[in-house]
Amino acid sequence: MPPCSNNINMQHMTGASNKAFDYMAAGLELLVSDLPDWHDMFVAPGYTLACDPRSAHSIRSALGWLIDHPEALKKMAADARAKISAEWNYGSAFAPVLDSLLGENPISMEL
Repeated sequence: MPPCSNNINMQHMTGASNKAFDYMAAGLELLVSDLPDWHDMFVAPGYTLACDPRSAHSIRSALGWLIDHPEALKKMAADARAKISAEWNYGSAFAPVLDSLLGENPISMEL
């Protein structure tokens, strides 16, 4: 994501794009832009690293850390996949809506 944008859609993209979730669900590492909302959602919990996409040094540093820390990389990927399985999925996201609509007899949304 660009660090600065006048486009309101780009300013509120955290969680809106499936790409980050698709990569993490596949066990792939991703780097996110060092923006406060991306940091809060992905970096602080330990699912990925952030970098400044305008800086080759910042990107190289983040990628270098991942290469130099393969066990940490595996843990980050496993933790991200677990978060997606437990919470960041349509079944979990829409469960309250279904419960509200269906009341006593909710439909199973198992993945």
